[in-house]
Amino acid sequence: MLHEALRLDPLIDILGHRLPNRFVDPRGGDTEVEIAAMAEAVDADGAVLIFPEGANFTAARRARGIERLERAGRERQAAWARQMRHVSAPRPGGTLAAIRAVPHAHVVVVGHVGMPVGFGEPWQRLPAEQTVELRLWLVDELPELHEEQIDRLFGWWRALDAWVEARHPHAG
Repeated sequence: MLHEALRLDPLIDILGHRLPNRFVDPRGGDTEVEIAAMAEAVDADGAVLIFPEGANFTAARRARGIERLERAGRERQAAWARQMRHVSAPRPGGTLAAIRAVPHAHVVVVGHVGMPVGFGEPWQRLPAEQTVELRLWLVDELPELHEEQIDRLFGWWRALDAWVEARHPHAG
């Protein structure tokens, strides 16, 4: 079943009922176990789409992510998160669970600028010409040690933040 808020978007509602999907609610249960099971169930032609930051970017979510890292004693990652202006700090658990569950799968990081945010913005932008720019990074290797994997994920997010900054310096 689609996440309640996303069902309000007509396009997502229609496509979500025609394509296989699964939303993992981060508010309860064992999210990492659910994501790993979902990744294992995908066939060779399928894909798992994960948002490591957990939600669309807002300044408040960015600040909460930094506070979460500070409370956990992850000062280096909190410092990296403070430097990133356009993305929130990633929450590595689900991403790394999916990678561990299907270690032979390709990992791709996707960045975008110009994508409408929220449910009303696409309709407000409709009369104007819009450009959406995407960038895909194929991840070549992941270190074996868990802490190094987390650092690598933060490295991808830092590169993503720099890429957005170069294209849209006033976003965020």
